[in-house]
Amino acid sequence: MPTAITDTPALPPVALLPPESRTLLWTARHMVACWPGCSSIRPVLMESLGERAAGAEHLVRCLLVGIGNRVHRRLAFGNPAATALFPDEALMLEAVGLDGAEAAPDALMLLTGCPKARALAPLLLELRRTFAGAAESRALALMPVDDP
Repeated sequence: MPTAITDTPALPPVALLPPESRTLLWTARHMVACWPGCSSIRPVLMESLGERAAGAEHLVRCLLVGIGNRVHRRLAFGNPAATALFPDEALMLEAVGLDGAEAAPDALMLLTGCPKARALAPLLLELRRTFAGAAESRALALMPVDDP
């Protein structure tokens, strides 16, 4: 267990995160900063997620409300343009499990300090499916098509 700031594991800069994680992080940060909502979120999500944007926006809002209902301490999220990844944000990303990682509902327990946070596991899986599915759709759209 870390005992001082120097014992805390170094977190990667936001720029080094995979695209799906950066999009999820930006969305969560923007929602926290502009709660209850901001009209600029959906257009940005539409650029990266396409038709899944409205669903993704709703799922992220549900996750933040679920975390807020269970948290036992003050959480630290950066502003949307921050270049550093905060430990609470890293736990949220770990819980969703994008970019080939498995979803980790136990990370939400660490984030909130509440064992009931595991009840958000179905929401985490749907978030993962939404963001990862958009990446797969983009990859398929870029594949060359052989004309007979």
